[in-house]
Amino acid sequence: MNSEQIDQIRPRTAARTRGIPPSATLALSQDIAAAAAQGRNLLNLAGGDPDADTPPHIVDAAVRALRSGRTHYAPGRGTPELRAAIAEAASLLPIERNPDTEVLVTGSAKLALATALDALVDPGDEVVLLAPAWVSYAPLVELRGGTPVELPLSADDGYRLTADALRAVGSHKTVAVIVNTPCNPTGHVLDEGEVAAVAQVARERDWTIISDEVYARLILDGEHRSPAVAAPERTIVVDGVSKGFAMTGWRLGWLHGPADLVGAAALVFGHTVSCAPTFVQDAAVVALTAPESAPAVNAMVEVYRRRRAVMLQELSGCPGVRIAAPQGAFYLFPDVSGTGLDGTGFSRHLLAAADVAVLPGVAFGEAFADHVRLSLATPDDLLLEGVRRMKAQAAALTAVR
Repeated sequence: MNSEQIDQIRPRTAARTRGIPPSATLALSQDIAAAAAQGRNLLNLAGGDPDADTPPHIVDAAVRALRSGRTHYAPGRGTPELRAAIAEAASLLPIERNPDTEVLVTGSAKLALATALDALVDPGDEVVLLAPAWVSYAPLVELRGGTPVELPLSADDGYRLTADALRAVGSHKTVAVIVNTPCNPTGHVLDEGEVAAVAQVARERDWTIISDEVYARLILDGEHRSPAVAAPERTIVVDGVSKGFAMTGWRLGWLHGPADLVGAAALVFGHTVSCAPTFVQDAAVVALTAPESAPAVNAMVEVYRRRRAVMLQELSGCPGVRIAAPQGAFYLFPDVSGTGLDGTGFSRHLLAAADVAVLPGVAFGEAFADHVRLSLATPDDLLLEGVRRMKAQAAALTAVR
């Protein structure tokens, strides 16, 4: 066999990976890196990485752990100290979880979600997603042989969820519903009535609720409510340190829920990752328990709240753009259809004409193709300049319609 024949050989890949799109956010990051390599100075308003640094007291804890030799395997479910801290944090909601049987520490919140789906979803099962839905929910369900079923919510009523809407989209194949509060990308925070609706339908239909609460510390208006308070016996909560403590690169998350589901997830995790890094778990204990943590998180929330106010003011007079104020997380999700372009067309135009990167809304569901996502986790000067360039391009587009 010659080298040309060898080059033409393509190894077999698993059918479940074919047709799965790459992460839209990671793909855009690669595009931005490629543009930077060409000498272009792009303003990235699309990212989900907090621009704040990890608070120093958490970094110091990790350094102390490293220097004291905390570099070996940890218990598979997580260190006792971190599991206790997670259970204590849950009790403030209030949710009672047994740290020995109902908590699992994983390598990230995304991995916690994937592991929960491994424990729950069989081929052919359906999982309801509240759309717009984070870009990885549907692929994670599909990679486990499941079928994601989108329930599109409307900006016209604040993306409010009702029991009737949930009942209408579910079927006899449905095993779970994924909720995300606060939501990426809308910033919607579930209220008491919505939490009650999710719990009611889940009990009626024997569904598991997977509640992604990784942005729960970043509430801009109102308060965080977890479905696990209303239905603890059938809710898995996914959380982590990435967003609230500005620790995205540390890759540390967890889940807590009913013992049987957590036990199944722990079985999967034990055969795939074994355990999360010990010194990172030590740092996470400090993040969750140290008195310095609350002021550090509150300071980040105040920055996002201030940026939200500035951006809403800037965009309120933007031609062709409609936007609602997010209640949590750090994103804006405007409708740009008034410019004459959908979200993909507008994002491409903005990148080519103004060197500004935003994320097309179609990544969060087909029903949201007219939207784009902007991130408040961007330094003030870059955020303001990017939005002003966006306004200029939107004005130019609407002027020629």
